[in-house]
Amino acid sequence: MPRTHTLPSKLRLRRGVTLVELMVALLISFLLVGAAAYLYMTTRESQRGIDSAANANDIGAFAMQTLAREVMSAGFFPSLWAEEGKFATVGYEYVENIPSAKGIAAYQFGIYGCKNQRFDVATGSCVNHAGSVSRGDSLVVSYFTLDTGGRGQRFDCTGANADKDTVRNEDKRVWGEGVKSDDDRVPAAPLMVINAFGLNRTDIEIEGRRSTTWSLSCNGNGAGAYQPLLAGVEGLRFTYGLRPAAGTALSTETYVDADAVTAASAWSRVMSVRVCMLVKSVDSAGTKLSDRNGGGRSYVDCDGSTVTQAATDTALYKTYTQTFGVRNHQTMTY
Repeated sequence: MPRTHTLPSKLRLRRGVTLVELMVALLISFLLVGAAAYLYMTTRESQRGIDSAANANDIGAFAMQTLAREVMSAGFFPSLWAEEGKFATVGYEYVENIPSAKGIAAYQFGIYGCKNQRFDVATGSCVNHAGSVSRGDSLVVSYFTLDTGGRGQRFDCTGANADKDTVRNEDKRVWGEGVKSDDDRVPAAPLMVINAFGLNRTDIEIEGRRSTTWSLSCNGNGAGAYQPLLAGVEGLRFTYGLRPAAGTALSTETYVDADAVTAASAWSRVMSVRVCMLVKSVDSAGTKLSDRNGGGRSYVDCDGSTVTQAATDTALYKTYTQTFGVRNHQTMTY
């Protein structure tokens, strides 16, 4: 009769797993790791999309606020009295012609613009874009100030003091005084502030990665050169709300671009400015926001054209449109 061998209890406790059990355990581990990795990548892509949308919204909101403040300052003149029936933005008719600006329409009105051109503050004219340095429309805002150098609107949009404009503000003043400007005192006569806005190429760096983008830029009469204010603004269009040519009505009759304002005097009829801005997220939005139908993602630009993004372009584009009233374009009653 054959003998049966039985393992001692201690040896039975040390018995290992079978190959099948080991493979099942590894498979379950791989599935858990894969699920965790997929959840992490999905969450990361979603967060990148949310961050890109928030970034685009912040750029659009800040840029619109910047332009809103400027447009609402257009045509301001710090006077306690003005001629009855005059408009604040009609050539500053209750002030003598600005020295070295006579005949230049851009400096005779609170609002001026260029269609598909860059504004040259030095000459007061619209010039063609040079190469790929700038593009889009330009908006020019002018107003006067009696603020001292340490506060208020004495500084242009670049932070430069307006009295550095020796052509219009220092050598000969609006009323012809020969007194030099003093930063610590109220000016002897109102200082003219000129701010021109447009788009310029800008190099930026994010987390060690350098890239080139377009920026909302400004050139003030105290600075002499365009300086970037906000990166990520890809397109910029301005249209102008005109009041009727006849009569004294202050309601907007139509919106036109700068080229349609054919007569220089027509700039005095601008009652509001409509801004369209195409914003591009500075960081990539990732692939999570790609078109659900499998096609290329697209957006509508400020010209009303539908643009399909390249396969390698994962950025998020958003268009913002807002209208701002010219606050100082009103009949004088004080």
